Amino acid sequence: MPLSIQYIASLDAIVDEAVEFLSQPVDFFTAYKIVLPTIGSRSWLADELAKRLGSTSGDLGDGIVAGVDFSYPGSLSRLIGSCKDADDPWSVQRLTFTVLDILAETPHYDWLVQQAGGPLLAARRIADRFDRYHFRRPGMILAWENEKPVLAPMAGEVSASGEQMLVSLGRSDRWQFDLWQLARAAIDQPSPPTRDANAQGPVPS
Repeated sequence: MPLSIQYIASLDAIVDEAVEFLSQPVDFFTAYKIVLPTIGSRSWLADELAKRLGSTSGDLGDGIVAGVDFSYPGSLSRLIGSCKDADDPWSVQRLTFTVLDILAETPHYDWLVQQAGGPLLAARRIADRFDRYHFRRPGMILAWENEKPVLAPMAGEVSASGEQMLVSLGRSDRWQFDLWQLARAAIDQPSPPTRDANAQGPVPS
């Protein structure tokens, strides 16, 4: 199904086009996707569409809206990236199961499982944390790739030689570095920050 983006001054302007779009024949197992800015606009548009789709007459407004996935702008990034993520071992979904295997094989991390309320919950929580580190603390992950258990480089803090100062992880946080190292060994592919650092060509806007 193609992606169509409309810029409108008011929601009234989209009703006719939405009705036409939703009236097209489609596989019953395929949901239409309409992305809206707020929950209020979603409720209003769903009511307006229900007055016309499948209605016996325009006056009765006894139609119905079904098979439509109303979502919000943030879902577009997941939609566009879903195919790419399916092949990326560092995607949150695949990283979760990598961490799950490590937790199952390493009794040392049983306390994380107990704290989260189960192994899958613990694995997902840890994968989410590592994913945030990859994109919010790339400098720290680059250091972890080089087996340096440090915090994110401190902005503006440099040594006398001009190098960024690195602060070692505290004992209570060292488990994150150790577990990330196990995940890195299991995946056996460069982490996202390392891939980006080695990328060739212009950076996309």
